[in-house]
Amino acid sequence: MLPPSSCATAGQERELTTYDDKFVQGIHCDEPKYDKPRATFKQCELVRTVTDVTAGYPQVVHLWGWQYRGKDTGYPAVAQVNERLGGYDRLQQLMHRGRELNANITFSDNCDDAYRSSPAWDPGIIARRPDGKLWERGNWAGENSYIVGLAKNMTEPGRRRVQYTCDRYKLRDTTHIDVLSYFPIRNDWEPAHPAGGVKNLVDGRYKMLEEFARRGVDVSSEAIRYTFIGTVSLFWHMPRPAPCPFGGKPIPLMAAIHRHSAVWGEWGTSRPDRVLNCLFSSNSPHAMVGTEVDFASVLDSFYLVRLPWSKLHRRGITIQHFSAMAIAPSSVWMATPRSISIGKTTRTASRSTIWRLQVREAHVSLDKERIVFYSVKARELSFPLPEGWTPSEMIATRLSVDQSTNADFRIQSGRVTLRVPSRVPVIVHRDRKAKTTLELKAGA
Repeated sequence: MLPPSSCATAGQERELTTYDDKFVQGIHCDEPKYDKPRATFKQCELVRTVTDVTAGYPQVVHLWGWQYRGKDTGYPAVAQVNERLGGYDRLQQLMHRGRELNANITFSDNCDDAYRSSPAWDPGIIARRPDGKLWERGNWAGENSYIVGLAKNMTEPGRRRVQYTCDRYKLRDTTHIDVLSYFPIRNDWEPAHPAGGVKNLVDGRYKMLEEFARRGVDVSSEAIRYTFIGTVSLFWHMPRPAPCPFGGKPIPLMAAIHRHSAVWGEWGTSRPDRVLNCLFSSNSPHAMVGTEVDFASVLDSFYLVRLPWSKLHRRGITIQHFSAMAIAPSSVWMATPRSISIGKTTRTASRSTIWRLQVREAHVSLDKERIVFYSVKARELSFPLPEGWTPSEMIATRLSVDQSTNADFRIQSGRVTLRVPSRVPVIVHRDRKAKTTLELKAGA
């Protein structure tokens, strides 16, 4: 197994651990078409809110639109920080603040597209079409983009860009490069430097991963592709429940095959579909947070999917898991039970990794010292009292922004039982003294 923050060489599969204990999010900060930013660097400190309501769970936060005039502007240059968001100094303050909040605040970047308006525009690194013209692509930021020939780019300009990005912005452990894995095979008909799809993959895309890895930075990308299994750890991608033209029942084969070498997940459009698709395909969900985002969806993402995933994604898959599954006309999967309860003394988790579409609550052993309870609707929940826990030493707290409050609980028939408010997580601590010490260390 390679170190968690290093990248495997081309084609070398590795055991993944980098993102197993991270809540991955994106903040869509700015685009040229916006009248004003959706989230300035100052406003991005809403990461603190996520910290408060997830009991300090480690985070990876990708900033979208951090450069020039917002998302997809300025490439291939990355020398200027978006001034509407606060500029370089404010960005560095935010990244430093992230360390205090157990959050790695990093970038969403793009190395496939280039723009004529960029101060680093160079037609010499642009891929050529068969007719010899520059390869022009879509309009993502108010002007048409051009496809970079990554093999020739990584001979020098691309390597300089990787080094500059890591050094200038003090990246640590991980960053995201959009599109990098989306088109694994792209040709370049440049007469002086022709490159087939394999050359652009190995000498371009793989080379970029290796250059970041040399600096201790692991790269996630946009979509899972077989050529990147074992070389890219995390993909912003999720299978959809679209009907197969050949018939049959959908089963998460990708999870069975790739779950030990890749993590993937994407938060969809409707809340029931998000929960269902993530659980069914063993996805670690990605949340999009921001000043305009419904924060309830972030809580649902973390407590209904992310935490259960962290406990279940290494478990084996057998055909028995699908015996109770039915395919509705709308291609919706259903299975039992209706809630998620995960712990050493709970058999539910060992028998099934799929839940009903109506899943609305979770009670999960967060670690050896904490149990978390969460429900979409206010209701009473219970969880088996872990062995060795003493009721008189336990304490329960409701998590909220800035300050937590004590909650009542009782021990009934060997179970911890309490009432949770709607979308307010409640944490039961094994040792009230240890909880207080932890809060003091965190500066709470």
